[in-house]
Amino acid sequence: TTGDQLYNDAVVIGGGDVAPVGTLTTLTGANVTFNETLDANTTAANRNLAINTTGAGTTTFGDAPADAVGGTGRFESITTNGDGTTVIETSTFNTDGNSITFNDSVILGTDVVVDENGTGDVTFNNTVNSDGTARSLTVNTEGGNTVFNATVGVGSALNVLTTDNGTGDDITIINTTTINGAVLDFNDPVEVAVGTPAAAG
Repeated sequence: TTGDQLYNDAVVIGGGDVAPVGTLTTLTGANVTFNETLDANTTAANRNLAINTTGAGTTTFGDAPADAVGGTGRFESITTNGDGTTVIETSTFNTDGNSITFNDSVILGTDVVVDENGTGDVTFNNTVNSDGTARSLTVNTEGGNTVFNATVGVGSALNVLTTDNGTGDDITIINTTTINGAVLDFNDPVEVAVGTPAAAG
C-alpha cells in the first residue's frame, strides 16, 4: 500500500493452503502498525516476514507488553528496512531459525526480550534507544550472534542490557563506540570491532 497499514486485531501470517512452507511475506506502507499479537501460523512453517516503511515511516509492534511477536507461532526471520523507525511496545519478540534484523532505528517502549531460538543472528544495524523512560533489553541467541552496529542508549539510555549465555558458539559483536545503560550484562563472549563502548552508568 502507499498509505498506512494498521492492524488492530491479532495477525496470523501463512494460514490456509495459500502460502507454502518458507514463504516470505513483505508488508509495505507509510507506517505499519500491529496493535495486537503477531504470529506465524506455525513455527514449523518457517515463515519469513519483511516490513518496509516508506517516507521515514514507523513500524510498531504492539501497543501493550502482552502483544507478543511470535508468542504462539515463531517466524523463521523478521526484517525491517532502513527507512524510518521501529517502535517495540511488546515485551516478547521471538523467532526460530534464521535471523532478526532491524535496519532502522529501534525505540523501546517497554522492557523487551528478543529471543532467536535457531542459528540466526539478532542484528541492530541502526541506533537503539529507550522512549524517554529507561527500558531493559534482553537478547537471547541459541546459535547465532548478537550484533550492535550503531550506538545504544545515546538518545535515551537503557536500564539493563543483557545478552544470554547460549549453548552454541554465539558471541556479542559490538561495532559501535557507545553503549549506555545503568547495567550492561554480557553473558556470552564479546568481540569489540570498533572503538571502546562506554561503561555502564
